[in-house]
Amino acid sequence: MRKRFLCCLVLVAALATTAFACSSEESGDGVPARGVGDAGVVDSSGDDVTTGDAATDGDAREADDPFVVPDLAVVCETNPCVTSIAGGSDSFCAVFQDGRVACWGANDSGQLGADPMNGVVTRPLVVSGISGVTHVGITSDNACARTSDGSVYCWGSADLVRAGVLPDTAEGLPPFGAVPSPTKQDAVPSSSTLSLGSRYACVTTTDGSLSCWGTNEYRELGRGASEPWTMAAPAKASLLGRPVSSVVAGVGRTFALDANGNVMSWGANTAFGSENFMLGRDTSEDPNEKPMLVPLLSGVRSIATTFWHSCAVAGRFVECWGANSNGQLGRGSFEDLAYLPGKSIAGDVADDEMDASTSEHDIPASIATSPLNTCAVFASGRVYCWGNTGVTGILGPSVKPNTIRPVPTRIDGFGGAVVSLAAGSNTMCALLRSGAVECWGTNDRGQLGLGTADSQPHPTPSRVSFSQ
Repeated sequence: MRKRFLCCLVLVAALATTAFACSSEESGDGVPARGVGDAGVVDSSGDDVTTGDAATDGDAREADDPFVVPDLAVVCETNPCVTSIAGGSDSFCAVFQDGRVACWGANDSGQLGADPMNGVVTRPLVVSGISGVTHVGITSDNACARTSDGSVYCWGSADLVRAGVLPDTAEGLPPFGAVPSPTKQDAVPSSSTLSLGSRYACVTTTDGSLSCWGTNEYRELGRGASEPWTMAAPAKASLLGRPVSSVVAGVGRTFALDANGNVMSWGANTAFGSENFMLGRDTSEDPNEKPMLVPLLSGVRSIATTFWHSCAVAGRFVECWGANSNGQLGRGSFEDLAYLPGKSIAGDVADDEMDASTSEHDIPASIATSPLNTCAVFASGRVYCWGNTGVTGILGPSVKPNTIRPVPTRIDGFGGAVVSLAAGSNTMCALLRSGAVECWGTNDRGQLGLGTADSQPHPTPSRVSFSQ
């Protein structure tokens, strides 16, 4: 029954093509919090066993079907060994096992740790002046890193860097332009996790509180109104007494998770005036300054958000909401908008392609979103993506250019099992279990980290060229 259903969906997707393509300044990543803090960092290390929701497709799955939460850890079989990755717009960063961080791609604001006059860096460049890095996040404007002692350092656009420092430190920084050297955010409390959004950043602390700084134009800092043209200093978000364990800063909206996998959201409820209910709730003001629970999500381990849609790994399902005109919700159809979180068919597709010799379900582990696409990593180490391939090849070599495909498609060609993903605007990078990184999609600004830039699509993953 399920195979016939999916075959029909594939046929519908194959007939739907478009020449529409779009680029964006930001995108979100959903990767395990042991490494990355960019718009999708969720810590999944606390639970060993959980219980999934009942299936809705008439399968033999039972509501009480237990499963083991996948623990996709890097085992370091490469040198240098990467332990986490982050992406945003046309820039990427990687954290090495020894605590160094290297970045590549677009460098318009000095977010790669280099002079912004060097607008493109095609091979990973080790960021000087920082060590002991455990988490990193990057956008089109800034990069921020957490170090092993809980300190936070930021570089890139000067306005965010200045917002996170004490007045005496700010006196030594330029008021405008770029600060390409990592600068300690000495006004930020000692952090447990870090997430970097569009012109703002947030950290969680050991007592379950959340502090954010930067722009508050859409109430994304969770502390009420402030002047939209100012960059606010770090201060606690109003979490209504609910401790949180991780945070996902996005584009005008923020998501926070507690230790039980419940989700709160606040900030912009529209996609910049075009779509509603981006906070995953059926009713909400816009913007909404009050963190409130997303009612239909539980057991969440990973969240990723971008301009027009968001997705979460919840239990043993991928759930998405927001715009779906490009099939980025992965439901096998093209509804214009989904107000509330709903299950994608990614798990069904992954199960159908499992080895026939096993009865195990392939459990989703983490999620990554670009403006027109979504990709998920499964416990098997396989990757599935869906949405609009444009001319980038981001849906892999089996999907023709300028095709919308709402059915999850397996991305082949990796040099091993994948443990996490980082998303750019039109490029995806995968961290392999071996500690290597492979990227595919657009390379016009050196996003593939190959040492070159070109305008051709790259549908097959290529190994990022790291130097010692």
